[in-house]
Amino acid sequence: MDTDLIIMMGLGGAFNRNLKLGDVVNITEETFGDLGAEEQNGSMKSIFDLQLMNANQHPFTDGKIINQGAKEHTFLPHATSVSVNKVSGSKSSINLLQRKFLVDIENMEGAAFFQVCKLYRRKFLELRAISNYVEPRNKDAWDIQLALQNLSEVVIKIIQGLET
Repeated sequence: MDTDLIIMMGLGGAFNRNLKLGDVVNITEETFGDLGAEEQNGSMKSIFDLQLMNANQHPFTDGKIINQGAKEHTFLPHATSVSVNKVSGSKSSINLLQRKFLVDIENMEGAAFFQVCKLYRRKFLELRAISNYVEPRNKDAWDIQLALQNLSEVVIKIIQGLET
């Protein structure tokens, strides 16, 4: 019986203002937020919009990577995420991501993690603690320490539960 579980844990910025700083969420869907082309008018076309890749080619479903196994775990709130190569810091880039992807949070490595786990057919979870809101860059409003503390407590409980 395969009992292996890969857990990625990290911080994320929240678009969804119903999430509080320090909340820990279980990511059920990921997408690549800046893989494609930026148009002259500032809009973004994904690799799927550009027809460089089929939006339903494994491991993608409608351009997203979905972790059905994560949806079975209800010990944390579920959230959706977009992975970007930079922390969003301007109103225009934030608005673009919000309009195009309609997700709860942003991070920098979750979609790659989802893709590798799905390609190798591994059980996995991505846990994110909210360290900041996605807004024009203001590091003074971030609470990294609270997010790390809460994330550590959740992970310790998970590990202890796996041991019993």
